[in-house]
Amino acid sequence: MPVVFYLEFSNGKTAQLVSEDTGAKTLRFTSCHNITKEEFENGETYISLMEQNKAALKEALN
Repeated sequence: MPVVFYLEFSNGKTAQLVSEDTGAKTLRFTSCHNITKEEFENGETYISLMEQNKAALKEALN
């Protein structure tokens, strides 16, 4: 298993534990229904979040 995904507003602890036990990389996967204030101020959009998901999936599947 090369990648363990965690959702954007989770603390990522479970993914980190699995990562430590398996050597897998952790990657964020966003549900695209919420963004942080910082993401909003940085101009993130639904499309940009989906593009980040696409990049994460591409990395996981390669």
